[in-house]
Amino acid sequence: MTHPVAASAHAGERSPEPGRRPLRLAAFGMGGSVAETLEHVMRGLAEIDVASEATLIDLQSFHLRAPGRMTPPAGTGLVRVTPRDVGYATPLSSMTLNLALSGGRFAHRRMIRHARRCLADIAPDVLLCCHDRFYIETAFVAAAKQLGIPTVLLQEGPFCVIGHGTANSASLRVKNSLAPAARALGLMPNMPDYGLAGHDLVLAASEQYRQAWTARGVPAERIRVAGIPRYDVLPAARRNREPAHPGATAQAPVVMVLIQPFGAHGKVDPQAAQAGLAEVGAALDALAGERPVDIRVRQHPRSEPADAASLTAHLSGNFILEDATTPFPERAQHLDLVVGFYSSAILEALAVGVPCAGMWLPEHSFAEPGEAAKQARLAAMSVPFAHDRDALYTTISALLDDPARTPGAAAAESETGPLDGCAGARAATGIVACAGDAHDSDRYPASSSQAAWVMALKDSQYVSCRPLHRVRPHLGLAAFEAAQPSLLAALQ
Repeated sequence: MTHPVAASAHAGERSPEPGRRPLRLAAFGMGGSVAETLEHVMRGLAEIDVASEATLIDLQSFHLRAPGRMTPPAGTGLVRVTPRDVGYATPLSSMTLNLALSGGRFAHRRMIRHARRCLADIAPDVLLCCHDRFYIETAFVAAAKQLGIPTVLLQEGPFCVIGHGTANSASLRVKNSLAPAARALGLMPNMPDYGLAGHDLVLAASEQYRQAWTARGVPAERIRVAGIPRYDVLPAARRNREPAHPGATAQAPVVMVLIQPFGAHGKVDPQAAQAGLAEVGAALDALAGERPVDIRVRQHPRSEPADAASLTAHLSGNFILEDATTPFPERAQHLDLVVGFYSSAILEALAVGVPCAGMWLPEHSFAEPGEAAKQARLAAMSVPFAHDRDALYTTISALLDDPARTPGAAAAESETGPLDGCAGARAATGIVACAGDAHDSDRYPASSSQAAWVMALKDSQYVSCRPLHRVRPHLGLAAFEAAQPSLLAALQ
Protein backbone atom coordinates (compact mmCIF):
# COMPACT_ATOMS: atom_id res chain seq x y z
CA MET A 1 0.00 0.00 0.00
CA THR A 2 1.36 3.40 -0.95
CA HIS A 3 0.25 6.70 0.51
CA PRO A 4 0.96 10.04 -1.18
CA VAL A 5 4.23 11.64 -0.22
CA ALA A 6 3.69 14.69 1.96
CA ALA A 7 6.06 17.44 3.02
CA SER A 8 7.41 16.88 6.50
CA ALA A 9 5.78 18.85 9.28
CA HIS A 10 9.29 19.40 10.61
CA ALA A 11 10.47 20.95 7.37
CA GLY A 12 9.09 24.15 8.82
CA GLU A 13 6.38 26.59 7.93
CA ARG A 14 8.62 28.09 5.26
CA SER A 15 8.25 26.62 1.76
CA PRO A 16 11.02 26.53 -0.82
CA GLU A 17 11.13 29.32 -3.38
CA PRO A 18 9.10 28.90 -6.59
CA GLY A 19 10.93 26.73 -9.09
CA ARG A 20 12.88 24.90 -6.40
CA ARG A 21 11.94 21.61 -4.84
CA PRO A 22 12.61 20.17 -1.39
CA LEU A 23 15.16 17.45 -0.82
CA ARG A 24 13.41 14.10 -1.24
CA LEU A 25 14.39 11.53 1.34
CA ALA A 26 13.34 7.88 1.53
CA ALA A 27 14.09 5.65 4.53
CA PHE A 28 13.47 1.92 4.85
CA GLY A 29 13.38 -0.23 7.95
CA MET A 30 12.04 -3.34 9.65
CA GLY A 31 10.83 -1.73 12.85
CA GLY A 32 12.89 -0.81 15.87
CA SER A 33 13.61 2.91 16.12
CA VAL A 34 13.68 3.62 12.38
CA ALA A 35 10.55 5.78 12.32
CA GLU A 36 11.66 7.69 15.40
CA THR A 37 15.11 8.22 13.89
CA LEU A 38 13.57 9.52 10.65
CA GLU A 39 11.54 12.01 12.65
CA HIS A 40 14.69 13.34 14.33
CA VAL A 41 16.46 13.56 10.97
CA MET A 42 13.57 15.61 9.60
CA ARG A 43 13.89 17.94 12.56
CA GLY A 44 17.61 18.16 11.86
CA LEU A 45 16.95 19.12 8.26
CA ALA A 46 14.63 21.85 9.47
CA GLU A 47 17.31 23.08 11.88
CA ILE A 48 19.74 23.62 9.02
CA ASP A 49 16.95 25.20 6.95
CA VAL A 50 16.65 22.46 4.35
CA ALA A 51 13.09 22.03 3.08
CA SER A 52 12.39 18.33 2.62
CA GLU A 53 9.91 15.58 1.85
CA ALA A 54 10.24 12.12 3.35
CA THR A 55 8.81 8.68 2.68
CA LEU A 56 9.03 5.77 5.11
CA ILE A 57 9.29 2.34 3.46
CA ASP A 58 7.85 -0.07 6.02
CA LEU A 59 9.43 -3.55 5.84
CA GLN A 60 8.46 -4.69 9.34
CA SER A 61 6.28 -7.54 8.09
CA PHE A 62 9.55 -9.25 7.05
CA HIS A 63 10.69 -9.30 10.70
CA LEU A 64 10.26 -12.89 11.88
CA ARG A 65 10.42 -12.11 15.61
CA ALA A 66 8.34 -8.93 15.67
CA PRO A 67 6.19 -8.65 12.53
CA GLY A 68 3.82 -5.74 12.41
CA ARG A 69 3.55 -2.24 11.02
CA MET A 70 5.52 0.91 11.59
CA THR A 71 3.85 4.25 12.20
CA PRO A 72 5.44 6.98 10.07
CA PRO A 73 6.25 10.41 11.52
CA ALA A 74 3.59 13.06 10.97
CA GLY A 75 3.71 14.54 7.50
CA THR A 76 5.74 11.80 5.82
CA GLY A 77 4.69 9.49 3.02
CA LEU A 78 4.35 5.76 3.58
CA VAL A 79 5.03 2.70 1.42
CA ARG A 80 4.49 -0.77 2.88
CA VAL A 81 6.15 -3.83 1.36
CA THR A 82 5.15 -7.31 2.50
CA PRO A 83 6.62 -10.79 1.86
CA ARG A 84 3.61 -11.52 -0.36
CA ASP A 85 4.56 -8.59 -2.61
CA VAL A 86 7.87 -10.24 -3.53
CA GLY A 87 6.88 -13.92 -3.37
CA TYR A 88 8.78 -14.57 -0.14
CA ALA A 89 7.46 -17.46 1.96
CA THR A 90 7.96 -17.24 5.74
CA PRO A 91 6.99 -20.63 7.25
CA LEU A 92 10.25 -21.02 9.19
CA SER A 93 12.09 -18.95 11.80
CA SER A 94 15.17 -18.55 9.58
CA MET A 95 15.33 -15.82 6.93
CA THR A 96 17.93 -17.78 4.98
CA LEU A 97 15.90 -21.00 4.88
CA ASN A 98 12.78 -19.02 3.95
CA LEU A 99 14.66 -17.40 1.09
CA ALA A 100 15.91 -20.79 -0.07
CA LEU A 101 12.35 -22.15 -0.08
CA SER A 102 11.26 -19.07 -2.04
CA GLY A 103 13.87 -19.53 -4.75
CA GLY A 104 17.18 -18.38 -3.31
CA ARG A 105 18.88 -15.89 -5.62
CA PHE A 106 15.83 -15.79 -7.86
CA ALA A 107 13.72 -14.69 -4.89
CA HIS A 108 16.28 -12.04 -4.03
CA ARG A 109 16.16 -10.74 -7.60
CA ARG A 110 12.40 -10.42 -7.25
CA MET A 111 13.00 -8.35 -4.13
CA ILE A 112 15.40 -6.11 -6.04
CA ARG A 113 12.95 -5.62 -8.91
CA HIS A 114 10.19 -4.67 -6.50
CA ALA A 115 12.53 -2.31 -4.65
CA ARG A 116 13.46 -0.67 -7.96
CA ARG A 117 9.81 0.01 -8.72
CA CYS A 118 9.25 1.47 -5.25
CA LEU A 119 12.27 3.75 -5.48
CA ALA A 120 11.46 4.78 -9.04
CA ASP A 121 8.00 5.88 -7.87
CA ILE A 122 9.39 7.83 -4.91
CA ALA A 123 12.41 9.21 -6.82
CA PRO A 124 14.38 10.14 -3.69
CA ASP A 125 17.56 12.19 -3.76
CA VAL A 126 19.02 9.88 -1.12
CA LEU A 127 18.04 6.59 0.51
CA LEU A 128 18.49 6.32 4.28
CA CYS A 129 18.70 3.10 6.28
CA CYS A 130 19.59 2.12 9.83
CA HIS A 131 20.19 -1.58 9.13
CA ASP A 132 21.38 -3.23 5.94
CA ARG A 133 21.93 -6.96 6.42
CA PHE A 134 18.55 -8.68 5.96
CA TYR A 135 17.74 -9.83 2.45
CA ILE A 136 14.95 -7.35 1.79
CA GLU A 137 17.24 -4.57 3.06
CA THR A 138 20.11 -5.62 0.79
CA ALA A 139 17.61 -5.65 -2.06
CA PHE A 140 16.74 -1.98 -1.50
CA VAL A 141 20.41 -1.03 -1.26
CA ALA A 142 21.13 -2.90 -4.51
CA ALA A 143 18.14 -1.26 -6.23
CA ALA A 144 19.32 2.18 -5.15
CA LYS A 145 22.76 1.51 -6.60
CA GLN A 146 21.22 0.42 -9.89
CA LEU A 147 19.17 3.61 -10.03
CA GLY A 148 22.08 5.86 -9.08
CA ILE A 149 20.53 6.88 -5.74
CA PRO A 150 23.12 7.51 -3.00
CA THR A 151 22.64 5.48 0.17
CA VAL A 152 23.36 6.58 3.74
CA LEU A 153 23.60 4.21 6.70
CA LEU A 154 22.71 6.00 9.93
CA GLN A 155 23.57 4.05 13.08
CA GLU A 156 20.33 4.53 15.02
CA GLY A 157 21.35 2.84 18.25
CA PRO A 158 24.21 1.49 20.36
CA PHE A 159 25.60 -2.02 20.79
CA CYS A 160 25.95 -2.62 17.06
CA VAL A 161 27.91 -5.68 15.97
CA ILE A 162 30.16 -5.24 12.94
CA GLY A 163 31.02 -8.80 12.05
CA HIS A 164 30.17 -11.98 13.94
CA GLY A 165 32.48 -14.48 15.58
CA THR A 166 31.90 -18.21 15.92
CA ALA A 167 28.40 -18.81 17.23
CA ASN A 168 27.84 -20.53 20.58
CA SER A 169 24.50 -21.95 19.47
CA ALA A 170 24.80 -25.31 17.67
CA SER A 171 22.02 -24.45 15.20
CA LEU A 172 23.69 -21.15 14.31
CA ARG A 173 27.06 -22.86 13.84
CA VAL A 174 25.50 -25.30 11.36
CA LYS A 175 23.73 -22.51 9.48
CA ASN A 176 26.84 -20.34 9.40
CA SER A 177 28.94 -23.22 8.07
CA LEU A 178 26.51 -23.89 5.22
CA ALA A 179 26.02 -20.26 4.19
CA PRO A 180 29.41 -19.75 2.44
CA ALA A 181 28.93 -22.88 0.37
CA ALA A 182 25.41 -21.83 -0.64
CA ARG A 183 26.70 -18.42 -1.71
CA ALA A 184 29.67 -19.90 -3.58
CA LEU A 185 27.33 -22.16 -5.55
CA GLY A 186 25.16 -19.19 -6.45
CA LEU A 187 22.21 -20.48 -4.46
CA MET A 188 22.01 -17.56 -2.03
CA PRO A 189 22.94 -13.87 -2.21
CA ASN A 190 25.67 -12.36 -0.10
CA MET A 191 24.76 -10.99 3.33
CA PRO A 192 27.31 -8.27 4.19
CA ASP A 193 28.28 -7.39 7.72
CA TYR A 194 26.63 -4.33 9.19
CA GLY A 195 27.60 -1.15 7.36
CA LEU A 196 29.69 -2.93 4.72
CA ALA A 197 27.20 -2.81 1.83
CA GLY A 198 29.09 -0.06 -0.02
CA HIS A 199 27.16 2.97 1.21
CA ASP A 200 28.07 6.44 0.02
CA LEU A 201 28.10 7.60 3.62
CA VAL A 202 28.11 5.88 7.02
CA LEU A 203 27.01 8.04 9.94
CA ALA A 204 28.59 6.41 12.98
CA ALA A 205 27.39 6.92 16.53
CA SER A 206 30.83 7.46 18.03
CA GLU A 207 34.55 7.51 17.35
CA GLN A 208 34.70 3.90 18.55
CA TYR A 209 32.38 2.80 15.73
CA ARG A 210 34.16 4.97 13.16
CA GLN A 211 37.38 3.15 13.96
CA ALA A 212 35.64 -0.24 13.81
CA TRP A 213 34.29 0.44 10.32
CA THR A 214 37.63 1.80 9.15
CA ALA A 215 39.30 -1.38 10.39
CA ARG A 216 36.82 -3.40 8.29
CA GLY A 217 37.77 -1.55 5.13
CA VAL A 218 35.17 1.21 4.85
CA PRO A 219 37.01 4.22 3.36
CA ALA A 220 37.63 6.83 6.05
CA GLU A 221 36.24 9.60 3.84
CA ARG A 222 32.87 7.82 3.80
CA ILE A 223 32.45 7.73 7.58
CA ARG A 224 31.31 10.61 9.80
CA VAL A 225 30.59 10.68 13.52
CA ALA A 226 27.08 12.02 14.02
CA GLY A 227 25.85 10.61 17.31
CA ILE A 228 22.43 8.98 17.69
CA PRO A 229 19.57 11.33 16.71
CA ARG A 230 16.98 9.79 19.05
CA TYR A 231 19.33 10.51 21.95
CA ASP A 232 19.09 14.25 21.33
CA VAL A 233 16.48 14.35 24.12
CA LEU A 234 18.87 12.98 26.77
CA PRO A 235 20.70 16.20 27.72
CA ALA A 236 17.40 17.92 28.52
CA ALA A 237 16.23 14.89 30.49
CA ARG A 238 19.42 15.02 32.53
CA ARG A 239 19.00 18.75 33.20
CA ASN A 240 15.44 18.17 34.33
CA ARG A 241 16.56 15.47 36.75
CA GLU A 242 19.69 16.99 38.24
CA PRO A 243 18.27 19.93 40.24
CA ALA A 244 15.46 18.16 42.10
CA HIS A 245 15.97 14.38 41.76
CA PRO A 246 12.19 13.87 41.54
CA GLY A 247 12.34 10.16 42.36
CA ALA A 248 14.27 10.60 45.61
CA THR A 249 11.28 10.97 47.91
CA ALA A 250 11.19 10.40 51.65
CA GLN A 251 8.73 7.50 51.20
CA ALA A 252 10.70 5.17 48.96
CA PRO A 253 13.32 5.30 46.20
CA VAL A 254 12.06 4.18 42.80
CA VAL A 255 13.94 1.16 41.44
CA MET A 256 13.16 0.06 37.88
CA VAL A 257 13.99 -3.34 36.42
CA LEU A 258 14.41 -3.53 32.64
CA ILE A 259 12.98 -6.66 31.03
CA GLN A 260 14.47 -7.99 27.79
CA PRO A 261 12.95 -10.82 25.73
CA PHE A 262 16.41 -12.29 25.07
CA GLY A 263 15.32 -15.81 25.97
CA ALA A 264 12.15 -15.76 23.86
CA HIS A 265 14.05 -14.28 20.90
CA GLY A 266 16.82 -16.86 20.99
CA LYS A 267 19.63 -14.48 21.95
CA VAL A 268 20.26 -16.19 25.30
CA ASP A 269 19.60 -19.77 26.37
CA PRO A 270 16.05 -19.69 27.82
CA GLN A 271 17.05 -21.53 31.00
CA ALA A 272 19.91 -19.09 31.64
CA ALA A 273 17.57 -16.16 30.98
CA GLN A 274 15.01 -17.45 33.46
CA ALA A 275 17.70 -18.13 36.05
CA GLY A 276 19.06 -14.59 35.71
CA LEU A 277 15.60 -13.07 36.06
CA ALA A 278 14.95 -15.18 39.14
CA GLU A 279 18.19 -13.94 40.75
CA VAL A 280 17.19 -10.33 40.13
CA GLY A 281 13.73 -10.95 41.57
CA ALA A 282 15.17 -12.57 44.69
CA ALA A 283 17.63 -9.71 45.24
CA LEU A 284 14.88 -7.10 44.93
CA ASP A 285 12.62 -9.05 47.26
CA ALA A 286 15.38 -9.12 49.87
CA LEU A 287 15.86 -5.38 49.41
CA ALA A 288 12.15 -4.70 49.85
CA GLY A 289 12.24 -6.71 53.08
CA GLU A 290 14.92 -4.44 54.49
CA ARG A 291 13.77 -0.95 53.45
CA PRO A 292 10.91 0.87 51.72
CA VAL A 293 11.39 0.64 47.95
CA ASP A 294 9.08 1.32 45.00
CA ILE A 295 9.75 -1.49 42.51
CA ARG A 296 8.79 -0.97 38.86
CA VAL A 297 9.19 -3.68 36.23
CA ARG A 298 9.35 -2.16 32.73
CA GLN A 299 8.59 -4.34 29.75
CA HIS A 300 10.53 -4.16 26.51
CA PRO A 301 8.53 -2.84 23.51
CA ARG A 302 8.65 -6.35 22.02
CA SER A 303 8.21 -8.36 25.22
CA GLU A 304 5.18 -9.99 26.79
CA PRO A 305 4.23 -10.01 30.51
CA ALA A 306 5.26 -13.67 30.55
CA ASP A 307 8.86 -12.63 29.82
CA ALA A 308 9.01 -11.12 33.32
CA ALA A 309 7.32 -14.05 35.08
CA SER A 310 10.53 -15.65 36.37
CA LEU A 311 11.38 -12.34 38.06
CA THR A 312 8.00 -11.27 39.40
CA ALA A 313 7.37 -14.74 40.87
CA HIS A 314 10.07 -13.94 43.46
CA LEU A 315 8.57 -10.60 44.51
CA SER A 316 6.43 -11.22 47.59
CA GLY A 317 5.55 -7.54 48.05
CA ASN A 318 3.96 -4.93 45.83
CA PHE A 319 5.40 -3.97 42.47
CA ILE A 320 4.11 -2.24 39.33
CA LEU A 321 4.45 -3.80 35.88
CA GLU A 322 4.85 -0.98 33.33
CA ASP A 323 4.68 -1.11 29.56
CA ALA A 324 7.04 0.86 27.29
CA THR A 325 4.50 3.48 26.21
CA THR A 326 6.27 6.35 27.99
CA PRO A 327 9.64 7.08 26.33
CA PHE A 328 12.38 5.87 28.62
CA PRO A 329 14.30 9.19 28.83
CA GLU A 330 11.13 10.82 30.13
CA ARG A 331 10.58 7.98 32.58
CA ALA A 332 14.21 7.95 33.72
CA GLN A 333 13.92 11.46 35.16
CA HIS A 334 11.87 10.00 38.02
CA LEU A 335 14.04 6.98 38.87
CA ASP A 336 16.60 6.47 41.61
CA LEU A 337 18.12 3.24 40.33
CA VAL A 338 17.93 1.03 37.23
CA VAL A 339 18.63 -2.71 37.30
CA GLY A 340 18.96 -4.75 34.11
CA PHE A 341 21.08 -7.07 32.03
CA TYR A 342 22.54 -5.50 28.88
CA SER A 343 19.67 -3.32 27.69
CA SER A 344 20.53 -0.18 25.71
CA ALA A 345 18.15 1.61 28.10
CA ILE A 346 20.90 1.29 30.71
CA LEU A 347 22.96 3.63 28.52
CA GLU A 348 20.07 6.10 28.44
CA ALA A 349 19.75 5.87 32.22
CA LEU A 350 23.47 6.61 32.64
CA ALA A 351 23.18 9.60 30.31
CA VAL A 352 20.23 10.97 32.30
CA GLY A 353 22.21 10.53 35.53
CA VAL A 354 20.53 7.44 37.00
CA PRO A 355 22.79 4.91 38.77
CA CYS A 356 22.63 1.42 37.26
CA ALA A 357 23.43 -2.15 38.25
CA GLY A 358 23.44 -5.31 36.15
CA MET A 359 23.07 -9.07 36.50
CA TRP A 360 25.82 -10.91 34.63
CA LEU A 361 24.81 -13.78 32.35
CA PRO A 362 27.33 -16.54 31.56
CA GLU A 363 29.08 -15.90 28.24
CA HIS A 364 28.38 -19.43 27.00
CA SER A 365 24.62 -18.87 27.42
CA PHE A 366 24.57 -16.35 24.56
CA ALA A 367 23.82 -17.54 21.04
CA GLU A 368 26.57 -15.33 19.61
CA PRO A 369 29.71 -13.76 21.10
CA GLY A 370 28.71 -10.34 19.77
CA GLU A 371 25.63 -10.42 21.97
CA ALA A 372 27.66 -11.39 25.03
CA ALA A 373 30.06 -8.52 24.36
CA LYS A 374 27.31 -6.00 25.11
CA GLN A 375 27.33 -6.70 28.85
CA ALA A 376 31.14 -6.49 28.79
CA ARG A 377 30.88 -3.03 27.21
CA LEU A 378 28.57 -1.90 29.99
CA ALA A 379 30.94 -3.27 32.61
CA ALA A 380 33.75 -1.29 30.96
CA MET A 381 31.66 1.84 31.60
CA SER A 382 31.87 1.10 35.35
CA VAL A 383 28.35 -0.32 35.57
CA PRO A 384 28.62 -2.78 38.50
CA PHE A 385 27.57 -6.31 37.54
CA ALA A 386 26.71 -9.04 40.03
CA HIS A 387 26.87 -12.80 39.46
CA ASP A 388 24.24 -13.88 42.01
CA ARG A 389 21.37 -12.54 44.10
CA ASP A 390 23.44 -11.81 47.20
CA ALA A 391 26.01 -9.77 45.28
CA LEU A 392 23.25 -7.88 43.46
CA TYR A 393 21.50 -7.10 46.75
CA THR A 394 24.76 -5.70 48.14
CA THR A 395 25.39 -3.65 44.99
CA ILE A 396 21.88 -2.17 44.91
CA SER A 397 21.99 -1.30 48.60
CA ALA A 398 25.34 0.46 48.21
CA LEU A 399 24.12 2.51 45.26
CA LEU A 400 20.99 3.62 47.10
CA ASP A 401 23.04 4.59 50.17
CA ASP A 402 25.70 6.56 48.24
CA PRO A 403 24.77 10.24 47.88
CA ALA A 404 27.43 10.79 45.18
CA ARG A 405 26.37 7.94 42.94
CA THR A 406 25.19 9.97 39.90
CA PRO A 407 27.00 8.80 36.72
CA GLY A 408 28.94 11.40 34.76
CA ALA A 409 27.36 12.90 31.65
CA ALA A 410 29.95 11.23 29.40
CA ALA A 411 29.77 7.78 31.04
CA ALA A 412 28.25 6.09 27.99
CA GLU A 413 29.58 8.21 25.11
CA SER A 414 31.67 5.39 23.64
CA GLU A 415 28.32 3.84 22.65
CA THR A 416 25.97 6.83 22.45
CA GLY A 417 28.36 9.25 20.81
CA PRO A 418 28.26 12.97 21.60
CA LEU A 419 25.26 13.89 23.75
CA ASP A 420 24.79 17.55 22.87
CA GLY A 421 21.33 17.57 21.27
CA CYS A 422 22.83 18.02 17.79
CA ALA A 423 23.00 14.46 16.39
CA GLY A 424 19.90 14.95 14.24
CA ALA A 425 21.34 18.11 12.69
CA ARG A 426 24.74 16.46 12.11
CA ALA A 427 23.04 13.52 10.42
CA ALA A 428 20.96 15.91 8.30
CA THR A 429 24.09 17.78 7.27
CA GLY A 430 25.74 14.56 6.12
CA ILE A 431 22.63 13.48 4.21
CA VAL A 432 22.44 16.81 2.36
CA ALA A 433 26.12 16.61 1.47
CA CYS A 434 25.69 13.02 0.29
CA ALA A 435 22.76 13.99 -1.94
CA GLY A 436 25.23 16.43 -3.53
CA ASP A 437 24.73 17.35 -7.16
CA ALA A 438 21.81 14.95 -7.57
CA HIS A 439 19.79 17.27 -5.35
CA ASP A 440 21.42 20.64 -5.73
CA SER A 441 22.00 20.95 -9.47
CA ASP A 442 18.37 21.68 -10.36
CA ARG A 443 17.84 24.16 -7.53
CA TYR A 444 20.48 26.76 -8.28
CA PRO A 445 23.49 27.05 -10.60
CA ALA A 446 26.68 25.24 -9.79
CA SER A 447 29.28 27.59 -8.31
CA SER A 448 32.58 27.51 -6.53
CA SER A 449 30.79 28.48 -3.32
CA GLN A 450 28.35 25.59 -3.60
CA ALA A 451 31.14 23.15 -4.40
CA ALA A 452 33.16 24.43 -1.45
CA TRP A 453 30.16 23.96 0.83
CA VAL A 454 29.63 20.35 -0.21
CA MET A 455 33.33 19.52 0.00
CA ALA A 456 33.63 21.15 3.41
CA LEU A 457 30.75 19.05 4.71
CA LYS A 458 32.23 15.88 3.30
CA ASP A 459 35.70 16.60 4.67
CA SER A 460 34.56 17.56 8.16
CA GLN A 461 34.98 14.69 10.61
CA TYR A 462 32.74 16.15 13.27
CA VAL A 463 30.33 18.84 12.13
CA SER A 464 28.70 20.95 14.84
CA CYS A 465 25.16 21.98 14.01
CA ARG A 466 25.36 25.30 15.82
CA PRO A 467 26.96 27.46 13.08
CA LEU A 468 24.61 25.98 10.47
CA HIS A 469 21.69 27.95 11.87
CA ARG A 470 23.20 30.98 10.13
CA VAL A 471 23.34 29.25 6.75
CA ARG A 472 20.25 29.33 4.57
CA PRO A 473 21.23 28.10 1.09
CA HIS A 474 17.58 27.58 0.14
CA LEU A 475 16.97 31.33 0.40
CA GLY A 476 19.09 31.86 -2.68
CA LEU A 477 22.67 31.86 -3.93
CA ALA A 478 23.43 35.42 -2.79
CA ALA A 479 22.38 34.75 0.79
CA PHE A 480 24.31 31.50 0.76
CA GLU A 481 27.51 33.14 -0.49
CA ALA A 482 27.21 35.84 2.17
CA ALA A 483 27.16 33.23 4.93
CA GLN A 484 29.64 30.84 3.33
CA PRO A 485 32.89 32.19 4.86
CA SER A 486 31.63 31.69 8.41
CA LEU A 487 30.43 28.20 7.52
CA LEU A 488 33.78 27.18 6.07
CA ALA A 489 35.57 28.61 9.10
CA ALA A 490 33.31 26.61 11.42
CA LEU A 491 33.93 23.39 9.53
CA GLN A 492 37.70 23.63 9.26
